[in-house]
Amino acid sequence: MVMRADTPDNQAVLVSPLATCERGFPPSRLANQSEPKVKKDGRGYFIMTLSENIKVYFEDY
Repeated sequence: MVMRADTPDNQAVLVSPLATCERGFPPSRLANQSEPKVKKDGRGYFIMTLSENIKVYFEDY
């Protein structure tokens, strides 16, 4: 946890470091990647699983 005191009344607040993290990848990073296993279709960017041959889509933000 991280202590922050930037509230309007200067009260200390506990904030998780994960609270500011965003899941997934920005679309610009996915568009500029050069990994041959990452493909794109109408639903977005994905990678195929090896064992079941299923598409696993990346989240974007």
